[in-house]
Amino acid sequence: MNNAPDTDILQKQLESSSWQLAGTVTLGAAALALAIFGQDALAQARPIFPMIDQIYGSWQSWYIGALIILGLVWAVAMVQKINTIQYCMKRLQAQRRIAEQHALRASRAQAAKRPAPAQPTKPAPARAGRSSKFDY
Repeated sequence: MNNAPDTDILQKQLESSSWQLAGTVTLGAAALALAIFGQDALAQARPIFPMIDQIYGSWQSWYIGALIILGLVWAVAMVQKINTIQYCMKRLQAQRRIAEQHALRASRAQAAKRPAPAQPTKPAPARAGRSSKFDY
């Protein structure tokens, strides 16, 4: 099993998700600014267009409802991107732990295959035929 391609794919996916998260945050900030501008524009257009003036409360409710729906969609997109980033980070950590374990096992296997260094043996003391009582 080769873990290098899996790690490369996860790194690319993590980088891509990070850029998408940054883009989603930027679009959310821009949408907030436009929402405030839109609310102000709706209030200023009220006297100009009689259709808006007659049912201004309904127009304002629909506008706020649309903003809430878009805000919820934005929040779901943020949660999804954050979950994707966390998933990629966990998978990368797992891949690194697996690679460390493989390296450790490989080094242990190599150490087991190497012959142990020869230990010099102490020669037995030489004895002359019969021992005497005062042999030290």
